[in-house]
Amino acid sequence: VAYMLGEDDYDLFNPSDNIRFGVKYLSYLFEKFKNEQHVLYAYNAGEGVVKKWLSSGGDFPYKESVNYYKRVIKVKKIYKKLYF
Repeated sequence: VAYMLGEDDYDLFNPSDNIRFGVKYLSYLFEKFKNEQHVLYAYNAGEGVVKKWLSSGGDFPYKESVNYYKRVIKVKKIYKKLYF
């Protein structure tokens, strides 16, 4: 992600750097997969895992990533109720 942003001086413990990098990476994943579930799987398990899964079909192979996706969607719904 630092390479994508052309950055070589950053601190991932700095909230500003961390958020900027996270947003850039999520944006990149959305451009690539164009599907919220696939993006969150890729964010959690890696792009390669998602590419392989999409080409082979079936259920997603990592339960941890499926649970991560479910938690993110649950929190997203809560935030929507509170702030929108």
